[in-house]
Amino acid sequence: MSNDKYKKYLDPSFSLLEKYREIAPGSYKHSQNVANICESISIELELDVELMRCCGVYHDIGKMNYPLNFSENQSSKTNIHDDIEPNISYHLITRHVSDGVLILLQNDFPLEVIKIISEHHGDTLLRQFHKKDEESPEDLFRYKGRKPTSIESIVLMIVDSVEATSRAMMIQREDDEENGDFIKRVIQLTIERLDDDNQLDQILHGAIKQIKRILTKELESIYHKRVSYKDDEEKVNENKNKK
Repeated sequence: MSNDKYKKYLDPSFSLLEKYREIAPGSYKHSQNVANICESISIELELDVELMRCCGVYHDIGKMNYPLNFSENQSSKTNIHDDIEPNISYHLITRHVSDGVLILLQNDFPLEVIKIISEHHGDTLLRQFHKKDEESPEDLFRYKGRKPTSIESIVLMIVDSVEATSRAMMIQREDDEENGDFIKRVIQLTIERLDDDNQLDQILHGAIKQIKRILTKELESIYHKRVSYKDDEEKVNENKNKK
């Protein structure tokens, strides 16, 4: 299924999209990856492809307001959250959802897009910051959103979480772990975490299996390109050293 009503928001020359790309390039790149995967899953599940691509592209638009709060936009290895109290980090990170909703409302986005995006973190726990303050209740470190109420919101939540988790876990990846094994591990761990947290109650088990299959295919394509690029770079450096 496709719907032309969302196409203008996906035009690269659309003013908000141009600002997003300029102000928060790392978040923009992540959003493009999410949108591409959402598109593939939407075709398989017979969802509105343009709607889901639009949600993927703009789901993190709220990060434009304070892009350096997010690691993907930080040019150095220094993370500002290393020196901030975890409860402050929690507020800096979670506000991107409400900021995004406000930005989309100000730019006259369709309400169905805004609703899906408003649910893409549900009321999930920011585990990395709660671990720094384990004496505090979990509820103080949960997003304040509503759990996903539609399959579209769940797809966006899963794809966003898996894409972001795979990038973070690349640092901890074992050198001898095959791409396929790494990708399957990330997908399984991420979906189990969301399911155990009751975020995926509005989706059928069969749809989860389809989502896993497409995620595996899409991430294998992404990480194959990265590995190939790294191998090519190493060969170039070897040739330089021989000269």
